[in-house]
Amino acid sequence: MRIDERRFWRAVKNPQLGEEIDDELRARVRAGLEHGIFAPVRIYHEWKDLVREWRTRERETAWLAAKLDELAVTWSLYSGAEFGPIGR
Repeated sequence: MRIDERRFWRAVKNPQLGEEIDDELRARVRAGLEHGIFAPVRIYHEWKDLVREWRTRERETAWLAAKLDELAVTWSLYSGAEFGPIGR
């Protein structure tokens, strides 16, 4: 896991770091980060923009989880993921 993904994973994992996140969303995003599904998009501006914006919003974990989920859905990253669909 790359450093930015590790930071995202820690933020989404820990409910005490910020806002409450839906358990299903938390599980889906964490599994995606753990299994490296975001690797194909790390070279694109959407990922770079997300990393840059996270630096200014570090306590907004609900925002981060929603953005990661949106990115995964937009790029069809959950399709065929090793961990399978999580409640979707």
